[in-house]
Amino acid sequence: MSTLRLALTRRRTGSLAWHLGAVAILAVILYPVVWVIGASFKPSKDVINSLTLFPSHPILSNFKGLADGIADVPIRTFFQNSSSGPTTPPPTPTPWPGRCSRYGCCRSSRPRPSS
Repeated sequence: MSTLRLALTRRRTGSLAWHLGAVAILAVILYPVVWVIGASFKPSKDVINSLTLFPSHPILSNFKGLADGIADVPIRTFFQNSSSGPTTPPPTPTPWPGRCSRYGCCRSSRPRPSS
C-alpha cells in the first residue's frame, strides 16, 4: 500500500505544480489586458501615477471622442475596412502534377527519356 500512496502523492504534487504554473503564466499574459481596461477608466494623469488596476472614481470622458474617430477618420471607416475582406485575390494554386514534379515526390512507371 505504501508504493500506491507514494505514487498518488507524486501524481498530486505534479498536477498541483502544473496547475500553479499554468495559473502563473495565465496571470502574466492577462495582466496587460486588465491594465489597459482599468487605465481606460482613469484620468490621463492617473494612468502612470497610480498603481491600482481599477480607479476608485472611474470616468467615462475617455470614451467621449470614440465615435468621432481618430485623426478625422470616422470609426465607421475602420469597421468597414476590417469587414470588407482582402483587396487582392489569392494566388492561383499549382496543379497537382506540378506540385509532384516540383518537390520530387512522384514516381513514374514510365522510363525516363534518354538524353
